[in-house]
Amino acid sequence: MKPYVTTFAFSDDVKEMPNQNGGATMHVINPQNLFRPHFVPGTYSFAVTFGFLGVDPERKHKLSFQFLSPNSAENALIDIRDA
Repeated sequence: MKPYVTTFAFSDDVKEMPNQNGGATMHVINPQNLFRPHFVPGTYSFAVTFGFLGVDPERKHKLSFQFLSPNSAENALIDIRDA
């Protein structure tokens, strides 16, 4: 089975919290569907959370995440590879 993205979310933060089983549970804090600056002028700070299915833990995988300009898809505004 080929891995695929099942969920995708922008949020203010993501934290791993210990659970009762001795493991950790991921908490997405304040999910966002619209970016509004808290102050003007300001900069954005956000977390990105992905959920995947079909990932074989025995194989090596790569993740690439890009923000592309609507005017030119050739130059990525943000390019995160192998993160």
